Amino acid sequence: MVDSTLEEIKQIYVRNKPFLERIKHKLESETIESLKEYSSEIDRIYFRVKEIDRFLEKIQKKNYSNPLVNIEDQIGGRVIVFFKDDIAFVKDKLMKTFYALEDKMVERPEDEITHTSRDDAFGYQSFHLIFKFPPEFNTMIEPYEGKFPKTFEIQIRTIFMHAYAEPQHRIAYERSEELPKEIRKNLAWIAASAWGADQEYQRVINWWLNKEDIKKS
Repeated sequence: MVDSTLEEIKQIYVRNKPFLERIKHKLESETIESLKEYSSEIDRIYFRVKEIDRFLEKIQKKNYSNPLVNIEDQIGGRVIVFFKDDIAFVKDKLMKTFYALEDKMVERPEDEITHTSRDDAFGYQSFHLIFKFPPEFNTMIEPYEGKFPKTFEIQIRTIFMHAYAEPQHRIAYERSEELPKEIRKNLAWIAASAWGADQEYQRVINWWLNKEDIKKS
């Protein structure tokens, strides 16, 4: 992408950002309202508008025909739950609240040598959902047609997935240079620890729930 085009896109995004912030607040409120019955299973819910430098970095990493429309996570939400099994409940409720275009568990475990995905390696995990904006936003967006997204993203993670993902994204994903072998090992160990903590906490909560069921019977 030529610099003049990139600068033009940047200026449009700067103009769009206050409007994106308004929509972000509305989506965050709707998400919190839709999940209030699960409030005891949720640690926190928050939304953000992608910062301009991150937006431009993403354009330069991938070939978008119209990044102002095609980048789906310009508005992104996070729902952080306590236990792995809570992800399914939250996902099902969100898919009844918003119109989903895509839903998938994203995993990026890598082989230490080849950097290709491996089933027996540990790394980033997060459940990603891409939603269309609710219909009530259509009239608001019309004046921006062709220069504004029509989608937003929500990621659902456990506390441990989130504790690994956020700093790892900053340290590894956004760096252009290769990480040293020892640092990659450190990150793999942290990812394995987070994965293990999720497994063990789920076992504990399952034991506790079974015990409560026995008491009630």
